Amino acid sequence: MSTRQQVRPYGAALAALVVLLGLAAPAPRAGAQSISVTVTLPATAVRFVLTPANQSGTPGSTVVYTFGIYNSTTIAQTFQLTATASAGWKATLPQNKGGKVGPLSPGQTANVPVAVLVPKKARIASTGWTTLKATTTGKAKLSDQGTVTTTVAASAGLSLAMAETQVGRRGETVSYPVSVTNETDRPQQVTVRGESGHGWVVKIGGKESATVLVPAGGAVELVCQVAVPKQAESEPDLVVVYADLPGDLPLRVQAAGVTTIE
Repeated sequence: MSTRQQVRPYGAALAALVVLLGLAAPAPRAGAQSISVTVTLPATAVRFVLTPANQSGTPGSTVVYTFGIYNSTTIAQTFQLTATASAGWKATLPQNKGGKVGPLSPGQTANVPVAVLVPKKARIASTGWTTLKATTTGKAKLSDQGTVTTTVAASAGLSLAMAETQVGRRGETVSYPVSVTNETDRPQQVTVRGESGHGWVVKIGGKESATVLVPAGGAVELVCQVAVPKQAESEPDLVVVYADLPGDLPLRVQAAGVTTIE
């Protein structure tokens, strides 16, 4: 990325500093000659993707990472997003706006959830990477990317699965099928509830939470309902469902999905 600016005779080094820091050059002396300086910024100066912390997930589960897309330029930008993952892993982006975010004003940040599906046959303690790349859609194609690593963890006897993404309209309710699986050798009473990143109303089977008896080695199917407000903004919403197993050693598992607005 190059910036060309007419600079008065203060030396090339000072001229470059003036351009880089956005400082106004002092008034020229009478009769002074001007020079033209072109400053080329290194690629490392471009930073668009804010990378979240690494996480872990059990085989077959979905882990959601919330990346930040930051406009570090001096003009409004729209970014084209692409997500890639390790072989056998799957990374899903919200599908509204064709995978684009923006326009973002200079200094503005937008949160983008990326759902990562851990392979069902993934080996315990193995890892998978997920990379989110953001590229400006203007004539000057500037890009940046961030990578997270997911570690495969062993199941603790309870697992939870739900749809990765759903599309909804304002004023309507989006339904996510949810499956709670008991991997132990005795029946377990499990409490399931959900919450929305935007604060939208989330219900499990029509209630704020649901307590179900899951048979040994079996599963119970539920429905998570997300009410999309009539005045909802277009930014995708992250819904997280929790399943709690009480006892001397309480256990909580979670799954997540991304709701996009049509």
